[in-house]
Amino acid sequence: MKKITDERLILKNLKQIKVLFIIQLLGILGILSYDLITRGFSEMTDRPLFFC
Repeated sequence: MKKITDERLILKNLKQIKVLFIIQLLGILGILSYDLITRGFSEMTDRPLFFC
């Protein structure tokens, strides 16, 4: 693969990474919120996902 040298493409890729990070963060928070609502705080903190 060629290295990207165009600044516009570099900025576009960084924006896409930012959006994917936000989506991933919302997914993790959604899972933790679901555990909090259904099982309570003590059960939520026992899950390995809480320590990420």
